[in-house]
Amino acid sequence: MMMMGIFRRAAKIIENEVKDRLTKEPDIQEQLQTAYEQMLSRVGEIKQFIGDVLSQLERLEKQIASLEKEEQDLETQATQALKDGDEQLAREFLEKRRKRRQRRLDLIDQHTILKKKLAYLQDALDELKERIKDYQERRDELLADLSAATATVWLHKTSDVIKRASQEGPNP
Repeated sequence: MMMMGIFRRAAKIIENEVKDRLTKEPDIQEQLQTAYEQMLSRVGEIKQFIGDVLSQLERLEKQIASLEKEEQDLETQATQALKDGDEQLAREFLEKRRKRRQRRLDLIDQHTILKKKLAYLQDALDELKERIKDYQERRDELLADLSAATATVWLHKTSDVIKRASQEGPNP
């Protein structure tokens, strides 16, 4: 009869150990998962930034092409005005062309800056993806080590409880 009491106590101790193990381990797993999800969120943010920069680049390219066409048209109009003998009109067309050219050159500078930003964002995205890959590998190793360590501790404690129960023997 007393032996049953010892085993009940041992079972209670083991049960408490299992509860402790189950409550602590998910916290670590949850923290690791939260960190992983934050990294994935950053990937999404960087991809959004890349999309925004690509849209801006496309818009600039269209504006540059449009200004280049306007420059050519104004050059043609200035040439035609000179042929028609209207030097003043030719100067006006050339002045408009000069302003368009300056605007186009400014846009080309902006385009160059955006290209550099795009390259930076793409490098950051590649680096972050590599970090996530490394993190996944380390996380999986850590979780496997944690699980093994937890199991080892649990087995040792269970073994200790059983040894103590068998050493105490039946109490009269």
